[in-house]
Amino acid sequence: AEQAIKKEAESQLMKAREKKTFSGLLSIVPLANLVQLIQTTRKTGLLRVNTGGGIEANVWFKEGQIIDSICGEAVGEDAFCALIADGGEDFHFEPCEVALVNVRVTKPTMGLLVYALRLRDEAQQSRAHHQ
Repeated sequence: AEQAIKKEAESQLMKAREKKTFSGLLSIVPLANLVQLIQTTRKTGLLRVNTGGGIEANVWFKEGQIIDSICGEAVGEDAFCALIADGGEDFHFEPCEVALVNVRVTKPTMGLLVYALRLRDEAQQSRAHHQ
């Protein structure tokens, strides 16, 4: 039985390597770090994030740059900022073709990430200040 489990684990690892998909918990890999990883490795594909509130956010990357995002009713840069503010529970990244994706994000990924983190931090400070 142990041999079968080991063989299955190796099989799944090979499939993951072939597909180049990856998934995980955002309590282990913070969302900001994940975005930086996708950006520095110049990945193209779709990042799906389960925000935990029944909302799935989608962020499309082309060669490491965010080109579009949807989070609840928000789209583009607003959606990405909402996602950073809300955080999430888990994620799944899958390489895919993005040629037909609407380009609604034009800021460079790192600039957008810094902006979104600043908005999140300011909102948290404001909430703490008003309590």
